[in-house]
Amino acid sequence: MKKLEAKTADGHKFVINLYDTPTRADGSVTAAQYKSMLQEEKKYDELLDGMAREVSRLLDVAEAGEHAIDYWRAGKVMADHERGLDKRAAATGEERRYEQRGRTRGRLEEKVKELRQKKRSKRVAGNYLRKLIQFANWMTESQASRKVPYSLQHELLYADLTPADRDDFLDRCERDEIRSADALRAAVKSLLASRKEGAP
Repeated sequence: MKKLEAKTADGHKFVINLYDTPTRADGSVTAAQYKSMLQEEKKYDELLDGMAREVSRLLDVAEAGEHAIDYWRAGKVMADHERGLDKRAAATGEERRYEQRGRTRGRLEEKVKELRQKKRSKRVAGNYLRKLIQFANWMTESQASRKVPYSLQHELLYADLTPADRDDFLDRCERDEIRSADALRAAVKSLLASRKEGAP
């Protein structure tokens, strides 16, 4: 759902809710069916409101302590929701337009941004939530719980790294062999480059 702000001729402002559910000019959807579709989309939008509040709360906790596990938990809320959408689509054989990943992430990003602006929290960039989802999908809870800050852990989000690779880099961070994001990024790229060179 998108919100469009408009004005009347006398200057009064009002907001129009624009839903993604399309109308059907060919009459293939009855008025009752269309009303039901709009109600389902509104209910989904309310679900996203609740998810946005939870993600925003977890980000406040995460940013206060810089513990990677709190960022992981925020990402897991969104990752679990997306997995649920995938299961539903596979079971029913359909994917409702407003539940598509891209649209869901876009809506959620806007809702989280709006909440954080009201609290004057740190702004979120367009790919911020997507990276948290990736973090929850690629890192285990055990890895995210280690005493390595998120500012370092998110440098391990490369598809070609194995779980064992990530554990090894986390070990090196905990031993203070690697102390900065730049150093970790360089070490990861060096490992991946050496593998590529040694590939047949």
